[in-house]
Amino acid sequence: GKYVVYFQAFTNTYAEPMVLRRVYETAIALHPDIVGLNVGTRPDCVTDDIVAVLKDLASKTDVTVELGLQTIHPDTQAAMNLCYATDDFDDAVERLKAADIPVVAHVIDGLPGETPAMMLDTIRHVAESGVAGVKIHMLHVMKGTALGLRYETNPFPLLTLPAYVSIVC
Repeated sequence: GKYVVYFQAFTNTYAEPMVLRRVYETAIALHPDIVGLNVGTRPDCVTDDIVAVLKDLASKTDVTVELGLQTIHPDTQAAMNLCYATDDFDDAVERLKAADIPVVAHVIDGLPGETPAMMLDTIRHVAESGVAGVKIHMLHVMKGTALGLRYETNPFPLLTLPAYVSIVC
């Protein structure tokens, strides 16, 4: 019965460092069985000041950062409007590792236009980065989003479950 506070949705380092410190400290103090903090964010939103806050918190509890990469391919990054590049991911990983903060890379398989070979290139890059873990999602297209509208007007192939499992394995 232990717990990890998980700031998953959206970008959880997109505030002033002192605001984030207060939010994170409040969250980990909510219950005596909270033993860690997991912060999901974008690689371009990990400043040195944020790393310093996370490093300080890591002296009080286990801290992990889940860093969105999705893909290493620039054309896909642009088409998905990620607004960050692989170099941003690599830089954030290095700075977090230097602060002894484990990183879990977030990857999406099945992005429009990507082949299985491209997806494997992304995983090879992640493996070489030395992250502590990888979270691999199959693309999820939601109605009402930019990607959903794109799919409705110009459908692109989606991975089947067997194809996704084959690529992941």
